[in-house]
Amino acid sequence: MRRLLILLACLALTACWYGDRLYTPSDARPAIRPGVYRATAEDEAPKAYRISIEPDGMTKLDGGETTDLMGFSPLDSVRGTYVAWLPLKDKEPDERGELQIYLLMMRAGPDEYRIYPPECKDSGADLARKNGATVEEGTSPACYFTSRSDVEKALRSLPLDEHSASTLKRIP
Repeated sequence: MRRLLILLACLALTACWYGDRLYTPSDARPAIRPGVYRATAEDEAPKAYRISIEPDGMTKLDGGETTDLMGFSPLDSVRGTYVAWLPLKDKEPDERGELQIYLLMMRAGPDEYRIYPPECKDSGADLARKNGATVEEGTSPACYFTSRSDVEKALRSLPLDEHSASTLKRIP
């Protein structure tokens, strides 16, 4: 069931990088100052999010219709980069498993952030494979990581594709 959920999520995100609970809320650090932000991405309508920090360290993104939790862990303090993870909890109440999608977040300025979703195709799949991921082929391939250090190493060398990135900018 868990693999199906992540594969469906990866299909929606176009070939993602993921793993099994490589990060926990105790790894989460506040990376985005609480407030209201405008999210923009190429070919998508802008959307507003109220961002707050949960008691466990996770960041809550409330878009009105939907609420998501994300975790951020520092990757490179000089560049202002973070590992961002999006937990995908199973719907079955007895199972406590959690799959996570991994992204790169970079500070772009005061109260402005860029989020880069790595793709598991072409050079993105090669980069993931070189850094320990298993590439699951299919209509929407997925790169499966089993180690935090492998994810972090891959994200550190991820080329920044501005066309696929999203921007979060605080609304004053």
